[in-house]
Amino acid sequence: MKKLLLTAIISLSTIVFAQKVDLDRFNFQTKYRDLPHNPLDSTFSTYNVRVEAPYSITRAIDDESIKSRVILQGFKKEQYLNGDLGIVLMFDDLIIKSTNIKESVSTKKIRMEQKLKPIAIWLKLTMWSVGDHT
Repeated sequence: MKKLLLTAIISLSTIVFAQKVDLDRFNFQTKYRDLPHNPLDSTFSTYNVRVEAPYSITRAIDDESIKSRVILQGFKKEQYLNGDLGIVLMFDDLIIKSTNIKESVSTKKIRMEQKLKPIAIWLKLTMWSVGDHT
């Protein structure tokens, strides 16, 4: 009887002191923008984009498609090299040196049948470099 009373008192005391934790009330949103220490002169209002890429890249994505994705807010894009700001995007070749396929076989127990079932996992490993023409 004493053990039952002691168990009841301990369980009631833990229920009384238990607290509900609400982590949702600690959410917040913030915006951070790191402005330059020396801002541009206010007379700068236009920009142009130039793309330097090898044929292996430009045959997949043309220059104009790359240029159209560069947008500077508050500036007007110029078609030719007449902009106050010049942006040069330089791409280089992605060279694949070697590829391997590795197989890993392990066994896993199936719940229903209590048998071991082999499971194979294949990984494709690729060694590559950028701009290394050796």
